[in-house]
Amino acid sequence: MNKCILQIITIIFLISSFIQIIFADENTSNNIIYVDDDGDADYTKIQDAINNSNNGDTIYVYNGFYTENVFVNKSIILQGEDRNFTIIDGNKTGKTVSVIVNNVEIYDFTLQNSGHKAVDAGISAITNFSLFSSNILLNNEGSGFYINGDDNTISKNNIQNNRNGIKIASAKNNTITKNIINDNGDGITVSSSNNNEIKENKISNNSYGILLWSWYNIPGSEYTSIYHNNITKNNIGITLSEAKYTDINGNNFYKNTKSVKFWQSHTNNWDNNYWDRPRIFPKIIIGKTGNIWFGALWINIDWHPAKEPFDMPFLEVIL
Repeated sequence: MNKCILQIITIIFLISSFIQIIFADENTSNNIIYVDDDGDADYTKIQDAINNSNNGDTIYVYNGFYTENVFVNKSIILQGEDRNFTIIDGNKTGKTVSVIVNNVEIYDFTLQNSGHKAVDAGISAITNFSLFSSNILLNNEGSGFYINGDDNTISKNNIQNNRNGIKIASAKNNTITKNIINDNGDGITVSSSNNNEIKENKISNNSYGILLWSWYNIPGSEYTSIYHNNITKNNIGITLSEAKYTDINGNNFYKNTKSVKFWQSHTNNWDNNYWDRPRIFPKIIIGKTGNIWFGALWINIDWHPAKEPFDMPFLEVIL
């Protein structure tokens, strides 16, 4: 009797496992779907390809000009043929590309002309574990990137002439690395976000190079790592507002109107940065204990300023 019951349980388990495999196969695949606006592919519109894809598919987009607001609701790879000539244009309305699922990868596009809200971006993403690499984010009236999610990577992108270059909001464990970020209103803005990493970027000719901020009752950002960045010719290189436990190490500050501005930001660590010229003595950094308008003067100190600017050859491969 016990043996019979055991056999029945085993059969039920095998049938259940088989059904799960069937349904998994229905929702996940590894197909390549081709898009060409000239008509010589599976689809002429990117959105049509996404609508007919499954999780795990790659959508390969040939060079062309695609006037679309692309909505990504599946875990896919979206890849352009050449980032200089595969252009998605948002027509100055909404989000040029919107991502609302995890595990998405987007490569090799020019993403331009989003709408004017901060969340209207070249790529606006509520996502975790996604990768956005080797794109050009250009002339977006909102942001180049708007990221609300965790464990994402933004790498090797050219981000220019946007109102905000990269905006990270209520997010953690994101990595921003090896990007060229120039001629934006704000270069990188991080708000109410923890444990993010900003490294090996070229940040130049922005109003604010890097801005860690809080406003009114919005919590500040904590445990941000900022290192090995070239921060040059910005109005303000780094601004800290209610930012705590920030590590700012090994960066080049050069020809900014003001290198650093901070208020109500404590327990931050500055070390081994280059400050416009060789320095023998520690670099004194002056800020405020209170808010931007009121409060006593306060100082941070870079105890070991670099005597010469750091060489950053990794940035040359992005151009």
